[in-house]
Amino acid sequence: MKPKYTNSARYKCLEYLKKQSVDLYLSYCGMEECDSCHSYGPIKRTEYLLHYIISGKGIYTVDGKTYHLGKHDGFIIYPNETTYYEADKHDPWIYIWIGFDGIKAETCLNYASFSKENRINNFNCED
Repeated sequence: MKPKYTNSARYKCLEYLKKQSVDLYLSYCGMEECDSCHSYGPIKRTEYLLHYIISGKGIYTVDGKTYHLGKHDGFIIYPNETTYYEADKHDPWIYIWIGFDGIKAETCLNYASFSKENRINNFNCED
């Protein structure tokens, strides 16, 4: 499948990338400036998906637990888990995301202090 790039005022995404490595590979990536109450899910993913919140607020729900997130928070979605996330009504988030997979994906997440027990991290960086 040929790679696709979507570039609009509020949504940018690179997807359908050819899988070049079994160790760790990029599936897709993008960014979105969400509308008020914009939601995604409930849905299951086939790969890992990492979101990083640039600004705004929202919620992320997985395994019956809801996390309230904001600027500089990152959250991980594991393959084959049902998740739901939604932008705040008054301060909707802007986030970037990266979808990836491979046999070393979970090891790389552990190095970044992500796990199924620790799905949320705060990365206080401006760049």
